[in-house]
Amino acid sequence: MSTPVKAQVLQQELQEAPSQRENAQSVQQGEAQQSPLRVENQAEIEPEGEPEPPEAIVSTGLEAKIDRLVDVMTQFIQVQLQSGSVPKLAVPKPVASRVAQPQEQEASDTVNQPQPERKRRRSSETEEIIHHAIDAIMQHNNQAARHDDKWAITINALKAFAKSQRKIELILQNRKEEIKHHHQKHQIDPERHNLKHRGKHKIDEVIRL
Repeated sequence: MSTPVKAQVLQQELQEAPSQRENAQSVQQGEAQQSPLRVENQAEIEPEGEPEPPEAIVSTGLEAKIDRLVDVMTQFIQVQLQSGSVPKLAVPKPVASRVAQPQEQEASDTVNQPQPERKRRRSSETEEIIHHAIDAIMQHNNQAARHDDKWAITINALKAFAKSQRKIELILQNRKEEIKHHHQKHQIDPERHNLKHRGKHKIDEVIRL
């Protein structure tokens, strides 16, 4: 390329350079004007911060109310204590123990005894009464002046002193020989002798245990 042609090209480029610079500056100014809008829009879009959940707000308010209530109750109790208006609890007085009388103690022992023990005790007492009645009849017959005043030792005669026929039969069987010898000694018929007393008097009225 010749020198004049190069000079024309350079001159043309120099002429075009200012216009290009103006275009670039205008573009930059336009971008600068748009950037605040973008920043503002981004600021509007972006959330300022996550809000506190409602549960945290409720719990915080409830805890504050409880704290205030505790403080009020504490102050109220202190005032009551200072004024002496707090009711005192009644302390039960010890009950003085009374000494049981011998009869009451014996009755209590009888009630508190186990059922089998009380049955055995009553059974033993019944047997003792039957034996005592047989001995009393024998003693009466030995002292009687008349034959008709004597009594035969039988089940019906002993039932006037004890109601348990089973025990009467058992004891009569155990003392069978002794009673048989007594009847023979006084010539008493155990089957018919007591008929002489019928309608006159009872055996428990004549013989007392």
